[in-house]
Order: sequence, then structure tokens, then C-alpha cells
Amino acid sequence: MDYVGIAVMIITSFFCPIYHVSRCQPHWQLIYLGGIMAMGMSTVVTLLAPSLYPRKFRAFRPMLFSSMGVFWYCTCNPCLYCELEQPVAPDHACL
Repeated sequence: MDYVGIAVMIITSFFCPIYHVSRCQPHWQLIYLGGIMAMGMSTVVTLLAPSLYPRKFRAFRPMLFSSMGVFWYCTCNPCLYCELEQPVAPDHACL
């Protein structure tokens, strides 16, 4: 159950940064947040599935957590690049 808590904390830590970085691109916002939700929920289901407890699946669980970390860099870099290319006006109005 500790791993489930860690997975939920990783999932929820994506929401605020992705929301703010891609606030002017709602379609990308939905894609990125939907992607991390799907990855996170599959991780939680995998952690709770008794059939995946045996020793042969031991390396699979850390791989799921690592993939969520890699997904962070895959989502954050394009959003930051777009943000630097077209900065938002001081009144936070999307152009």
C-alpha cells in the first residue's frame, strides 16, 4: 500500500505544473494530464494485482515508476519550449 500512496503522489504532482505551463494550450493540457492519469492508474492496478506479486515481476514495478518520471520530462520540455517561444502577456491573457 505504500507504493500506491507514492504513485498517487506522483500522479497528483503533475497537475499543477502542467496546468500552468500549458494554460494557453488546453488540448495539450488534456493529452498530458490524461496520459499521466492512464499511466498512474495502470501503475496502481499493477501494484494491487496479486497475480503480479511473484518474484519474476519484481523489476516490472520500478520500471512503471521510472516510466512516470520519464513521462514528466517528455511533457514538460515541449510545454516549456512553447512557453519560451510565445510568452504569456503580463495579464495572463492567452494570445
